[in-house]
Amino acid sequence: MPDQLLDADAIERHLREVADELGTEPQRTIILVGGALLAWRGLREATRDVDSAESLDSQLRDAVARVAARYDMAPGWFEEYDEHLIAHVRALI
Repeated sequence: MPDQLLDADAIERHLREVADELGTEPQRTIILVGGALLAWRGLREATRDVDSAESLDSQLRDAVARVAARYDMAPGWFEEYDEHLIAHVRALI
């Protein structure tokens, strides 16, 4: 699977497609962090993956996988931080 760079437009487009894949599922919160946040806000040209400081449930993981397959993206294009870091980020916000 190609290692594609994701700029702000690609990040937003792919996240919208993930949301579309979920349909009427309950709303999810995604907290962008790292290079994805910088690229999405125009502070960096692009990133190789999207990191979330929020855990991904199985339906969200499945939606992410379908979008990855559609664009022949690496399976890890959208990842969650480990639980320790997630707990630390939640304490900060």
